[in-house]
Amino acid sequence: MLDAADYRAMFRVLEAVEQLDTAERFAATLVDWLAREFGWRSLVFQLSPTDLSDFRAGRVSLRTVRFTSNARPAVIDEMVERWGDHHPLGPGVGVGLTRRSVVAASELSTDSDEAVRHYFDSFVHPRGVGDMLHAAADAGARGGLGLCVYADNGPRERAVLGKLSKMLVPFLRQHPAPAGPGDGAALTDRETLVARLVAEGHSNQEIALQLGISLGTVKKHLSRALAKTASASRTQLAFRLARRVGPQ
Repeated sequence: MLDAADYRAMFRVLEAVEQLDTAERFAATLVDWLAREFGWRSLVFQLSPTDLSDFRAGRVSLRTVRFTSNARPAVIDEMVERWGDHHPLGPGVGVGLTRRSVVAASELSTDSDEAVRHYFDSFVHPRGVGDMLHAAADAGARGGLGLCVYADNGPRERAVLGKLSKMLVPFLRQHPAPAGPGDGAALTDRETLVARLVAEGHSNQEIALQLGISLGTVKKHLSRALAKTASASRTQLAFRLARRVGPQ
């Protein structure tokens, strides 16, 4: 099923995460190397033990957990906006992960679950999102990872993801658990201002004009705000900003 090239690719992924000193860059490094070695777009969730249990049970909230993705920003923003509190695939994926190491979205029934059917009809099919494979890496008291990969539901893809999710566990156990979304460095005044304007729905160009700064400077402040709040999208940033600073 897997050939020597597949195993070499997996080992290169493991070598990349092995070089990390802490878990802070774990998800981002994994996302980068899955794309580099397998051409996958993915979402990687960094989860506390409690959040990992919620992920396995299909209760994880996209608005609150830390995740990194290289999927199209518009796709992530829409997903967080529409299903940030409860993803329709969550329960089915949770049940599936109790029985096997990898669960594909295409395996879930759309006949008996109207929410799942609506998700596919209104989001997956029109946007050409494709199939998504789910797996979890459980490192016990260290928490773990939730792995969501946009890929074909083929034997090779399932085998690679299933094996990698197990191989990553020892590396997760070596690193301290990452700080929660609200525990990062404080935003500067300018980063907070840019983030607030983003939360109000302004584009980068509009923010640049309003503040009298360059588009590149807006992008720099926004990038830092996203990193400090562990946000993967503008929508998630808006939600977390409201929790961090409250109304002014």
